Amino acid sequence: MKPPQDFIKLNCDGSCYGNPGPTSIGGIFRNEQCGWVTGYAFDMGIAYSLDAKICSIRLGLKIAWDIGFRHLWVESDCEVAVNLILLGDHSFHSSGHIILDCREYLLRNWNCRISHVHREGNKCADFLANWGHDYCGLTLLTSPPTGLGSLILDDIVGLPVARL
Repeated sequence: MKPPQDFIKLNCDGSCYGNPGPTSIGGIFRNEQCGWVTGYAFDMGIAYSLDAKICSIRLGLKIAWDIGFRHLWVESDCEVAVNLILLGDHSFHSSGHIILDCREYLLRNWNCRISHVHREGNKCADFLANWGHDYCGLTLLTSPPTGLGSLILDDIVGLPVARL
């Protein structure tokens, strides 16, 4: 789904090979036409899957704030992570401090919303999260990596994706 006028949309995801296991995260920022703005990938080392999803949201919020985006719509395919950030009890969660960071970002002076999206609507972020396994540390992307362009184009033209 395209973001509203004047909004940037962030789709973010985490990838974990095992739970815990080698973990990376990624995100894509898109404009009102669903076109590429920027993206990121980060190899986190060993972590749990849910921690990766929460960290991907937090890193995306940080990057968006630092770039200067002030109208942001964040989507994650991890409903548990979204709910923990929006209203969950974080006090005994292993990522409690990261959840608090996300909440603090949401309270800043900007128009920022966060919501759940089905994984079929998060293909580009999934691609970047998996792509991040091949790189060390944080990679900020000024253009889409090879292979991502066709997924972005599918989103722009509104190609339907079957849910299995």
